Amino acid sequence: MLGGLSAAEPGWLSGGLLALGPWLNQPLRLLALWLVYGLLVMIAVKVLGGRTTLPRFYAATAYAVTPLILTIVAPMPWVGPALSVVGWVAALVLYARAVRMVTDMEWGRTVLCVALPAILVTAIGLSKMLLLSVLTIV
Repeated sequence: MLGGLSAAEPGWLSGGLLALGPWLNQPLRLLALWLVYGLLVMIAVKVLGGRTTLPRFYAATAYAVTPLILTIVAPMPWVGPALSVVGWVAALVLYARAVRMVTDMEWGRTVLCVALPAILVTAIGLSKMLLLSVLTIV
């Protein structure tokens, strides 16, 4: 016995906590994504001539990420992945509309501001992977 629990109980307890962990951690990951990605989008907005403040920007985009609540059901078979995709697409569309509304920029520059951080992070990640693969071959 360990702490009043028999040897069989910690197995199901640890399994339950391991299954519950990602669901509890997902809102924190989404919050971090919203804050960091929003800051990168705000930098792109400022570079491309948009006028807004960071608090106003975060206030508008906070409503846009609400559909990401649907990603919580992603582990459910069949329905979960479909609802997750719907949530991401709806959040992306609402995010672009919120950025356009709060910055008074036209659609082309708005889409560029929203996409630019993702493009840059992807390019940096791919170049890092390419560099690491070249270094491991040599």
